[in-house]
Amino acid sequence: MVISIFLIFSGFAQTNQAQIKGFIYSLENEPSQFSTVVLMNQDSVFMKGTLSLNDGSFILEKIDPGTYFILVRNIEFNPHVSSAVLIENDETVTLDTIYLETRVF
Repeated sequence: MVISIFLIFSGFAQTNQAQIKGFIYSLENEPSQFSTVVLMNQDSVFMKGTLSLNDGSFILEKIDPGTYFILVRNIEFNPHVSSAVLIENDETVTLDTIYLETRVF
């Protein structure tokens, strides 16, 4: 009985370890540092966000299973929205490098 209770509660304590990784670059192949990276669900609702690092990399962690889109924004570049990204339990998805087009003012 004690073991059953432990197993039930340990299941509730687990968090999903799914994540999305990627890199963001300009068309000139320079890392796009400090770009805003937003995880949106199918209804375009904000789920999580982060900033790209000096090398253009980003990681979105602890993502629930589902279908998502990645929105990337940076004042220097046009916004980018990814195609649909399907996430399953504890999966790590590495996206193709995202290349941003320079914004023309």
